[in-house]
Amino acid sequence: MRRCVTCGQISDMIISCYHCHNPLWCSQECSEQGSDDHYEELCDQGYHLEVVTVSKENKTWLFRGALQTSQERSESETLIEKISELDPTVGCDFELKSNAVPEAPLRLLRMGRQGEASYLTPTSSPFTFKSFIALSYCWHNPYWELADGLELTTMHVGGATLPTPVSKKMFVALSTIRSSEEEGLWIDQLCINQNDDAEKQVAVASMDILYKSARMVLTVLEDIVFNGEELEIWDRYTDEWEDDDNWKPSEEGKASMPALLVKIFSARWFSRVWCIHEHHVGSNSRIIINFETGENSIASSLDQLGQCLQRALECCDDPVWYRKLWDLTNNVEGQLFRWSIPSGRREFAAEAGLTIPLPPLMQLISMVFSLSATVTQDKLSVAFNICGLNVYFKGKLLTADECVLSTRCLP
Repeated sequence: MRRCVTCGQISDMIISCYHCHNPLWCSQECSEQGSDDHYEELCDQGYHLEVVTVSKENKTWLFRGALQTSQERSESETLIEKISELDPTVGCDFELKSNAVPEAPLRLLRMGRQGEASYLTPTSSPFTFKSFIALSYCWHNPYWELADGLELTTMHVGGATLPTPVSKKMFVALSTIRSSEEEGLWIDQLCINQNDDAEKQVAVASMDILYKSARMVLTVLEDIVFNGEELEIWDRYTDEWEDDDNWKPSEEGKASMPALLVKIFSARWFSRVWCIHEHHVGSNSRIIINFETGENSIASSLDQLGQCLQRALECCDDPVWYRKLWDLTNNVEGQLFRWSIPSGRREFAAEAGLTIPLPPLMQLISMVFSLSATVTQDKLSVAFNICGLNVYFKGKLLTADECVLSTRCLP
């Protein structure tokens, strides 16, 4: 018999924390209520994150559903051969993606005590992961600000003290969503050696495989915040639309959801090329938005967000708000966002032999290059991954014009 640390009730049914393995809670509800505070206490007591280099066998198992088939490899080889025939100087800059994936180390984060592992340890760990969560976010820089209530902090990773890639509030939410001790976290800033250009090249080439293989792709929007009224609007509209496809808001509430959608899509995440990439190639994408109340919550799936945008358009009869919503769906970000088949229909589409409709490759490349990225050449990788080309570019390019010219021999 033990006392629950959340409600104080004595019980013989105790749930243990998979971070520290101590029996703490009498029910799943108490576990959900107390896990965030407990995780922060663990960090203060010396429980730190460690970066684990996944073994080759474990990595192959985690990527098993996304790796190329032998037929896809043959088609990719034929594509590179045709490019080389047209222009050998261009052909040598393309490489099979299946050659990059084995070369890219897979590192995942897990809880451990300080000193258990060094940061970016090069050796494989005997620990076996059953799944992992991948984070989609915007790197912090001086040119944009976090929303109110979100603060930067540091964390302990192996033997190093580092700034958190996302705010402490969001990082705690991310960490406590793990399904078990065998589930790792993948954050590019910590799991890719940012000082190794060769590693970054193969990591970028493998990025779609990684996001396809994640159990969940978790998106955090750190530059917008919902107040209490906006949270109520979101819950009411999404609940009503889930129950009734034909539901329409009252006259006084017609502008509420359009205003909220405009606010959500104003987040910097929607303008970044890698973020759009992560939505397209990832599976089970979820989104976290900060609330003024201090709570963290998975607010929506990205599929649901797109459906809400379409529903709001259908219901809107205010010309000003209709124009704003229409602009959202027709700018570059909106068009890229619409090209994905919602996850609920992907399996059905595959069984029916349907493919995701995409524009011609050069049009796709043009639209991708209108989005923002720190490294211009990364936009080529995003365009190739979205359209399903199983090749990557390994050449040295500096400008957008050079990147686009490098694709002139592609079909």
